[in-house]
Amino acid sequence: MTQNDRILAYLKIGQSLTSLEALNLFGSSRLAARIADIKRDNPGLDIRDEYVHKNGKSFKKYWLHVPELDDDMFLSKDAVKQHVWAKK
Repeated sequence: MTQNDRILAYLKIGQSLTSLEALNLFGSSRLAARIADIKRDNPGLDIRDEYVHKNGKSFKKYWLHVPELDDDMFLSKDAVKQHVWAKK
């Protein structure tokens, strides 16, 4: 499973992600590039972002916007966690 796959799976379970979290969870030091790859490869997904301002620093937070989720649209949270963290 690639970093892009693991990041996308993490977003699909409803989590948001910052660069520091991506580095800690997936070893990805270039989250913006990974998000660009994911958007390019999955044009139907609505990945949103916003700047977060904390302790005098600014960084982006990304999340997958899904207006209504069907129960079977994505893997269960437990199944995704098994795949996402299997490579750690």
